[in-house]
Amino acid sequence: MAHLNDRIERDHRGTQQFGTLFALEHGRVVPAVPVRGHLFYRDFYGLPSMDDVIDTLQAGIDAGRSLAELDPPRSLAAPYTPLTHTELRRELGRMVAADQDARHAYAQSVRAGTPDPALQEAVARADADNHARVAQILDTVGFPGPEMVGRDGVSTFFLLVQHADDDPALQQRALALAEPLMRERRMSRQQFAMLTDRVLLAQGLPQRYGTQTVTGETGTLVLAPVEDAAGLDARRRDMAMGTAEAYLELLRARHAAP
Repeated sequence: MAHLNDRIERDHRGTQQFGTLFALEHGRVVPAVPVRGHLFYRDFYGLPSMDDVIDTLQAGIDAGRSLAELDPPRSLAAPYTPLTHTELRRELGRMVAADQDARHAYAQSVRAGTPDPALQEAVARADADNHARVAQILDTVGFPGPEMVGRDGVSTFFLLVQHADDDPALQQRALALAEPLMRERRMSRQQFAMLTDRVLLAQGLPQRYGTQTVTGETGTLVLAPVEDAAGLDARRRDMAMGTAEAYLELLRARHAAP
């Protein structure tokens, strides 16, 4: 799927999303066309990092093999495997729709300068309803994996857990159940990092990956306290994230937008 997507992107936009198309320039393996968003897309679908792929290909080139041999044309079709928990997947879709509808309605009232307490209460009700069901799901099936609800279903469940901030114990439990999925690339490392940081901060500890921000004294977004700040970007790289500074610049730009 990723290779087909990149071929379509290349033919229509001159770019690629996943970084599966390579070329040789002066004996070095490089992306065949510019890549955009590959950290997110490769992480979401459990693919190895683009740097790791390039390093592997380059080692083969240096050993005298050709790029065509190392990266041959691949099938554009994949066998279909039915999901095992389709009703749960549909239920998660309904739950996240209620979550997002309530939040968007309240956010609109805030942007209009007239925060509506009734809409804020609707957010709290949606969270409470979803919170109870998330706990039940953890009890019955654990943290749903992609074979159960699809990768987007895993992402949806993660979002619902993220919004259970009033129950740090539930978030910590979900994090422990999610760790095997993350290590097996069956869920997003970026999302796992975000939940890790929320759990640590809720325990009064510094965050590990620098995903959580606070408003500083000057009104500018800054990172909440971080453990081992010198090693932060290396840890972020391991979790398929860019540098902390680039992340802050992006958030500050969004925060400043009308």
